[in-house]
Amino acid sequence: MSGHEGGCLCGAVRYRVTAEPQVSCYCCCATCQGASGAPAVSWIAVEESGFSIVAGTPVDYESSPGVTRSFCGRCGTALTYTNPGYPDGRFQAASLIAVASITLDDAEAFPPTEVFHGDELPSWLSPHSLCPGGRHHHTSGDDDNAA
Repeated sequence: MSGHEGGCLCGAVRYRVTAEPQVSCYCCCATCQGASGAPAVSWIAVEESGFSIVAGTPVDYESSPGVTRSFCGRCGTALTYTNPGYPDGRFQAASLIAVASITLDDAEAFPPTEVFHGDELPSWLSPHSLCPGGRHHHTSGDDDNAA
């Protein structure tokens, strides 16, 4: 993979992804909703060694114990998410960082193929309409943790 670049709305923070995504998903959990102001956030998760900040310095925020989200301190764009304890084998097997894929310069590069926490969406948005044919994980009573 040659790499993809992206950044925040105002351009103060820029990053580069050089690793192939291991996860490409929507997350609909309450904390992603609160951090983004949207019902779902599209993420790609890559090995941390394949992600670098190339301009600016994002602000880190610990949204839950052990969970760090980064954003632009100037315009507020949500950029990354890390959670080594996330209950999905892919996150535990490698040191992954989730990058808000809509912030990529080419937002079409990695369309979401999975939905996490779809049961936390508002009633007016179905997880199946958000990601038709996608896998669904971490919903009430669902133990599909996608090893």
